[in-house]
Amino acid sequence: STSSDGASLGLHQDERHEDFKGERGWEMLTRRSVSWLLYLSRDGWGGKSGAGFGGQLRTYCRCSVAHSRCGADEGNLQVGWLSQPADANGPVDEPVFLDGWVKEVQPSSTQPRARSAMYIRSAQGKRRYLCDGFGADSASWPRLEASDDGMTAAAFAEALRAQLPTAELRRRFSSTEAVPHPRQHVVDVEPEGGTLVLFDAVAVPHEVLPTTAGERIALGGWLHEDVQPFPEWFGG
Repeated sequence: STSSDGASLGLHQDERHEDFKGERGWEMLTRRSVSWLLYLSRDGWGGKSGAGFGGQLRTYCRCSVAHSRCGADEGNLQVGWLSQPADANGPVDEPVFLDGWVKEVQPSSTQPRARSAMYIRSAQGKRRYLCDGFGADSASWPRLEASDDGMTAAAFAEALRAQLPTAELRRRFSSTEAVPHPRQHVVDVEPEGGTLVLFDAVAVPHEVLPTTAGERIALGGWLHEDVQPFPEWFGG
């Protein structure tokens, strides 16, 4: 892509959990995992006599606890952060993942149903679920029409927060797309030719600042991964 004076790209996130997208989320075969950019702008970008100014990639990053990596966990995508006390390096947060295949046995039916539930990873590597299972038919979940194309980011974040059982958890929870947030670190990347940028497509909201002079040139794309398969017990 090429960007000249005044061109920019608004704040967004490259991938979201399947539940965010409504029914079509589980119809896709793959999803974005890692976003990449390779800048091809001429030499000297940002210098007094260089090829141009502006056009920085601005990312909004969070520091994760050491025992849990962000983005995805056993195929379950991250949907938020749970704030933790600061350590010696500053504020740290627990990645919150959404398991969309929690098996619930119904007394009135021989067929179990799938529920969703948020969880974090403990320091011992165990899942710690933060809420009971919920679904599209839960009283606390927004109603969607069949024609709806998922939810807005703000509505999805509030719907998730509403599932948490205590005021303390609701206070500590924030969406992966919450910008600005006091626990974020803003990282700007200059579009200098030859620079390769890779970042998590799920956990890092980002934008491109306006190009103020010259022509910003870049190649961009995503590394994809398979969408989670339906479990054997579902729909059998």
